[in-house]
Amino acid sequence: MDIPSDHVGLDLDAGQTVVRIAAVIHDATSEQLLKFLRLALFIAIPVTVALVGSVAYVAVSFSLRPVDRIRRKLKEVTAANLGQRLFVPRTGDEIQALAEEGNAALERLEIAEHSQQQFITNAAHDLRSPLASLYSTLEIARLYPDSQNTEQTLADAEQQVKRLMALAEQLLEIEQLNSLKSTGLHEIDTQRLVTAVVELHSTPVPVTVHIKDDLPQLVGIGVDQRLFGSALSNLLSNAQRHARSTINLHLAYQGPITASPDSCPRGTMLVAVANDGPPIAEQDRDRIFERFTRLDEARSASQGGSGLGLALTAQIMAAAGGDVQVTQESGMTVFRLRFPATETSTQRT
Repeated sequence: MDIPSDHVGLDLDAGQTVVRIAAVIHDATSEQLLKFLRLALFIAIPVTVALVGSVAYVAVSFSLRPVDRIRRKLKEVTAANLGQRLFVPRTGDEIQALAEEGNAALERLEIAEHSQQQFITNAAHDLRSPLASLYSTLEIARLYPDSQNTEQTLADAEQQVKRLMALAEQLLEIEQLNSLKSTGLHEIDTQRLVTAVVELHSTPVPVTVHIKDDLPQLVGIGVDQRLFGSALSNLLSNAQRHARSTINLHLAYQGPITASPDSCPRGTMLVAVANDGPPIAEQDRDRIFERFTRLDEARSASQGGSGLGLALTAQIMAAAGGDVQVTQESGMTVFRLRFPATETSTQRT
């Protein structure tokens, strides 16, 4: 609408000016269109959200179907059927990695369960043999008291009881090693401990001890004195069972190449026990450190081996951060212990 300027109170010297006024007119059609749009949005937005949510739910459910399959399979796994394995989807993502790790865990559990069952079976067998022998000895002495030498009967019974006690102690030590947690370094007097252990295992074959001059008197190692003494005692017991005439024990210490000025020098303790007994075949040199393993020449009860001593030594060395190996050198069977040690004193007494 065009309105002259003087009609709206404007007095301009430049003459007539036209004022243009614009207005929006809402007719019935526009109002209906707006109502329709509002209604459409009110309905369309919830429907769209519900549709998108449904599609997302179906898609996620489909993608997680392998996870549900894995969950149901794990629910079925028990100690009696650890041989089962999970379905591994070939998706190349985290779900496939989860299934593969689950199968690896099941395999480790199966191996551990088999080892435990084998250990129980072997332990029961080894306990049964001396118990049966002891029972037979006592039963014969009871049935025929006049024909039995009492002293010999008691000696036989004592020998079997000692075997049982030694086996029970070794079984207990294995259990303690399985639950052993690192408690830092333990200071030991190496020479005094070696001397004490050798005195207990000096018959029937004498043990010759060789100690390097630079061996520290006190060292810190990752296991306590009792465990280190047990490892050494097991090696000497094994040597006594097989040696013909010679057993040598070597003790040495390799100092660190470099050492921080603000810390104790950390080196390596070396212990070697050599005997001139029958050689160990190369294929058996790892197997002898497994529990209840006996080679053919060591199966007789008279030799007294339980098949646990070398396995215990290997476990003790692992707890100390070291290892044990066996080699054949110049006609001698040599067992070597190697483990980290910290020199805490170099003074001699």
